[in-house]
Amino acid sequence: MSDKYVYPVVFTGAEQVRLINLKGYTKIGYKSEIIAKHILEQNPAISSCSFVTGKDNIYLGDIKVKMRGYTRKDQARYVEVKTGTLYNGRKKLCIDYKYTLKNCPDVEYKQSSTEAWINAQYDTLVVVFSNEIYMINEGYSLLEKVQRDVELSRLRNTNLDNDWYNIRNVEIANGIVATTNQAHAKYDTWLLSLDLDTYLDFNNINYKRISYEVVQRKRVE
Repeated sequence: MSDKYVYPVVFTGAEQVRLINLKGYTKIGYKSEIIAKHILEQNPAISSCSFVTGKDNIYLGDIKVKMRGYTRKDQARYVEVKTGTLYNGRKKLCIDYKYTLKNCPDVEYKQSSTEAWINAQYDTLVVVFSNEIYMINEGYSLLEKVQRDVELSRLRNTNLDNDWYNIRNVEIANGIVATTNQAHAKYDTWLLSLDLDTYLDFNNINYKRISYEVVQRKRVE
């Protein structure tokens, strides 16, 4: 489902300064988070929208929202923000599936902060691209469906893990391809690349496509 309205996104002065100072993946991730936050803040049904800090950010998500009309007993909803990739004209979401010790695919590598985010329980998942976001309600249900598809593929192909690690670009299901990232010095990352339009539509997963445009702040002379 696509929302034809184009949301204006205007970075604050503080956000622009931080973007200038950040580098690499940290800068990309932060930019996606503030784009998502500015879009959410324009939803009249949302009464408050703030970044999640500390350890809660690891387990709950990046942004905390509260809806108008909720009582104090109602819990806030949490939004996890990911940066999507455009590859050959297709919008992709890359999911960390697991980590193994460098060049030892049978030995699990434990991250110091959290496990692979395929196991996360996000209320809402937002995937940010250059001119639109994909907002997926009940993001945990998407991740659970992906896990089920991996297990079904493993039942059909008992050699799946070996193919996944050595051959790469192994098709798991319609819209899912398995690959690995071996760039890190200590561990290898097992990844799942989702073709969002194909996978979400094929599996009837509820989502919205929301267009946006980053608008430059006007200087007051």
